[in-house]
Amino acid sequence: MLNEITCTYSTIPFEDGTFFSQEIFQVTELAKTWVINGFAIQLFRQGQKIYYETVKIDTGRLFIHSPIPYSGCPDKIMEGLKRRHPLLMQNGEVDFSPHCHTWKIHENAAALVNYNNDLIWNIFSSVTRYNTAYSFKDITIPSKRCHSATVDFIESLKTADIREVGNILAKEFIVTRILDEATLKKEAKQVEMFKKNFHTKESDAYASSSSKKSALFGAAGGWLTSTYLMQSVPAIVASSSELGTLAYFSAIGTGWGVFIVGGCAAAAYYGHKKPIHEAEEELEKRTKLPPERPIYVEIEPFSVASRIDKRIRVSKFTWAVMITTGHDGLCGMHASILIEGIANARFAFGKRIETPPGEYFMCQAHLIAPVHVSLINQTKLNEWFKDGLERSEIWMRPKDKVIRMLAQISKEEEMHNEIVQQGRAKEIEVNRWGADSIRKNGKHSCVTWVREKLQIADIFLPKSLSGPIITISKVYTESLYYYKKFPAVVQI
Repeated sequence: MLNEITCTYSTIPFEDGTFFSQEIFQVTELAKTWVINGFAIQLFRQGQKIYYETVKIDTGRLFIHSPIPYSGCPDKIMEGLKRRHPLLMQNGEVDFSPHCHTWKIHENAAALVNYNNDLIWNIFSSVTRYNTAYSFKDITIPSKRCHSATVDFIESLKTADIREVGNILAKEFIVTRILDEATLKKEAKQVEMFKKNFHTKESDAYASSSSKKSALFGAAGGWLTSTYLMQSVPAIVASSSELGTLAYFSAIGTGWGVFIVGGCAAAAYYGHKKPIHEAEEELEKRTKLPPERPIYVEIEPFSVASRIDKRIRVSKFTWAVMITTGHDGLCGMHASILIEGIANARFAFGKRIETPPGEYFMCQAHLIAPVHVSLINQTKLNEWFKDGLERSEIWMRPKDKVIRMLAQISKEEEMHNEIVQQGRAKEIEVNRWGADSIRKNGKHSCVTWVREKLQIADIFLPKSLSGPIITISKVYTESLYYYKKFPAVVQI
């Protein structure tokens, strides 16, 4: 039974090498000694037979001297046993369990072993110098930094094939802490307090910048609308009559008036309410406590910091998605999709994009007629920073959703390339006014194309209030400095 297990963790050579057998044996090989909770476990051979002994160190009392049945080559069996993880029962018997992996956390450690076709955590405490064992299903919890999709994945591991689980945990996850229930309750209260202040912090940060964005949108919108109206009513523009001139200037004035108001409304409307709402939902889930247990092992995926915002982290399970402007196009007025993550399996879309598993990548997708997808290296990113890179809110999405979006974009890229090769490039020209404009002609601008593709990854952005005339490329983006005012929530 599991509650009969008292120990295991370290493989520590017994200091004086004493052999504790109370009977006389001709030992041909003393293979390995483990010291666990005051007991010495010794593995040795006598001829072709393999034995183990458990001895209480302080008294020298022999608890168990037992042969280990096996079939096959004794040398190979012995080598295999030496790599296993001994579980010591209360009666002194030992189970040499297959060892999956050991994580060291400060001066403590957590070893994951396969015991009777079940995964067991074996916890070593540097404070008590003692080892305890618990079921993986009972005490494993996700860290507070895990995305809700990752939380669901961790929960699914508890019912998956244990060989697969052990392999995934060893390669993809780290043990962040070993903690008790009192610590969990304390942290849940801290998250609750942070959540209450979260909306206030983002509202204050937003209010300090909204007037600037309103003025920018109003000015740009007024100029663009005037241009639009002049192009749309050539008869009025060409007229030399007093009535025509009056209509012409009225069109310009109308454009400015409508878009100064519209720009202010757009800035107030677009804020960052939906992304913040998503973050608040994540925080709400993090205040819930797991079933009461004497101890917990907290895990999370291996992750690295975003190169756009170092407060954000990405993993193999969740990738960062954002809109960027400021680095391409006239005056930086070109919108792209930017993705950051750690490649899971082999991340490859098209012949130019290939990242080995486990490596960080940054990928850009944008409509420049044709659609283009490429990896972005640090040198290119540094150039973007110098050019005044701007970004939207960062959306954390499960990698499967992002891959689905990229796969669709790659298909479109291939189709566009074929059209260009056939000399039909006009069919995929960019419409600078955007797909929402009454002048769209069935074509996208860079920003409306971005907005459409993001929907595949479950990122839904409202249309710009200026959309019937033009969708401004920077409607969804702000400076990198602007976002430093906002609190960040890690979702890996």
